[in-house]
Amino acid sequence: GENGIAGLGPANVAVSVGGKHSLYNIFQCLLDPGDEVLLPVPAWVSYAPQIQLSGGTVRELPTTVESGFKVTPEQVRSAITPRSRVLVMNSPSNPCGTMYSPDELRAIAEVVAEAAAGSAPRLVVLTDEIYEKIVFGGREHLSMGSIPAIADRVVTCSGLRKAYSMTGWRVGYCAAAGDWGLDLIKAIGRLQS
Repeated sequence: GENGIAGLGPANVAVSVGGKHSLYNIFQCLLDPGDEVLLPVPAWVSYAPQIQLSGGTVRELPTTVESGFKVTPEQVRSAITPRSRVLVMNSPSNPCGTMYSPDELRAIAEVVAEAAAGSAPRLVVLTDEIYEKIVFGGREHLSMGSIPAIADRVVTCSGLRKAYSMTGWRVGYCAAAGDWGLDLIKAIGRLQS
């Protein structure tokens, strides 16, 4: 579709009661007790509690003003362990407004692909793109699910209320390609049912 994510059909998408609900569903369906979630911080206030409610362990990746509140590929690489299950990416982000360039996202994707082929075979990316339409200054938004090297291990999450300034419009969704994506979306369907 519009984000350039190949291989998506209706069975690859789950609709929920808002973006927050989609994130909750994803963590509930992906995490087992002790799984690690790599979370760049500062981060939106609800990520960590949702991870913890799902039995996961939050592994914070600190950022600073000097780094533009962005994690580097090297930071991600050094944080990955065999227990790493999810890398959370939020670009444009809440609370800092951080936006990764397409090249920065591709570099992080290379690290994920490398780890998935070796030390962390279950590692996936959860990319929260709810602010994707609120971009200024000629910047280009890239959806990580469109990067071929990791397309089969990305779940993209978004919603309608931010982009369309309708805070009461509780419609969220997530999408994941490939067989893994179909399995995740089926699990989310069972959880919501």
